[in-house]
Amino acid sequence: MTKVGRTYKIEGLTEYKVYRDIVADFISDVPNPARECFEHAFMEMMNNAIEHSGGTGIAVSLYKDEHLIRFVIIDDGIGIFSKVASALNLDEKRHAILELSKGKFTTDPSRHSGEGIFFASRFAYAFYLCSDGISFFTTQNVETLEEVDDVFEGTNVGVVVKLDHKQTLQEFFKQYTDAPETYSFIKTEIPVKLLEYGEERPVFISRSQARRLLVGIDRFKVVRLDFSDIDTIGQGFADEIFRVFKNTHPEVELVPFNCSEAVHQMIRHALEYC
Repeated sequence: MTKVGRTYKIEGLTEYKVYRDIVADFISDVPNPARECFEHAFMEMMNNAIEHSGGTGIAVSLYKDEHLIRFVIIDDGIGIFSKVASALNLDEKRHAILELSKGKFTTDPSRHSGEGIFFASRFAYAFYLCSDGISFFTTQNVETLEEVDDVFEGTNVGVVVKLDHKQTLQEFFKQYTDAPETYSFIKTEIPVKLLEYGEERPVFISRSQARRLLVGIDRFKVVRLDFSDIDTIGQGFADEIFRVFKNTHPEVELVPFNCSEAVHQMIRHALEYC
């Protein structure tokens, strides 16, 4: 495995300077579309660390072998989950990843679209985000959210791209935008199980849980709700999403998928009253 790394002071730093310093040469032999995937994710995550962390320094590491290329960015600022939880007045820091996974959320909307983590975590082979004693890892559309014992200041983010990556950025963006008209980000996909945490597996029964899930999704035209690994949901939970929300937001198309038969039955029950 080949590795390079460097530390930087954040003041006056730009993501392009870091790219020019250590990334460009390191990935010069990486074929497209893997290279453009890596570059896009790196620029987005580095910019987040520079402009949102509130820290003073950043450590960057790059890794490459015959199959994968990976970067890790560690800042010494405010942990991302703490920052999002504070901005949204969340009771639980762990729910910050639910908001980040929806897309279009940012603590600085005048300067950022809030799309970086959404796209990086789905386009890359693997994505890792650790902060405030909470770790989020996703690979091949399988998400894991858990507590970690190694609590440190700041945020640790990593992205892995396979060298034989086939999908281009343009092809990927088409899945979530109204391309080719404007490429506006109009579609999102939410893993419902992010309402769970660690080894807890609560039954999704309350309207308050549903409202937590629904925050901000009226910014999209199509919302795909992934019910993977969820055995059942309660009547109130289903009713709040598929009747109450749908009646007040008819412009938003809700698309449940990966549903168990019990989940399907409860959704059908809610739709009977629409």
